[in-house]
Amino acid sequence: GTFVGGSVIVSVYQNDAWYEGLTKPDFAPAVWVIAPVYTLTFLLEGLGAWFVWYSNGIRHSYPHILVFACQYAGTLAWFPTFFGYEFTMAGTVVSIGSWTLTLLTVLAFSRCSWLSSVLLVVPVLWKTYCLVWGMDIMITNPGR
Repeated sequence: GTFVGGSVIVSVYQNDAWYEGLTKPDFAPAVWVIAPVYTLTFLLEGLGAWFVWYSNGIRHSYPHILVFACQYAGTLAWFPTFFGYEFTMAGTVVSIGSWTLTLLTVLAFSRCSWLSSVLLVVPVLWKTYCLVWGMDIMITNPGR
């Protein structure tokens, strides 16, 4: 579910023309890179959540899965905010929230399954990169 849902959101809200028109840092990814990397991110996050649930049962996993669901919703919110509404400041604010919630998810998952927290290393690194990238875009494109 997370893999398919995330992939659909990424592809629907990817606005190539608007993104290409922005002033971007040299380290900004090509627009075609965003969807596959976020798809991998969603896959790893979903696997991490499954390992927490599988190793602890739904009753003992509930608080950890709740943290995961909040960070996942935050990650999904970035696409319509940044690409759909074409609003870089709001996208950066959502990105900060998503990044923070992802770190909390790593902490929550580490209490249940070491493998789940390790699976979130790539998502944390990608979201850190996206946060810096988004902040640079917001600063160099005021009012967009």
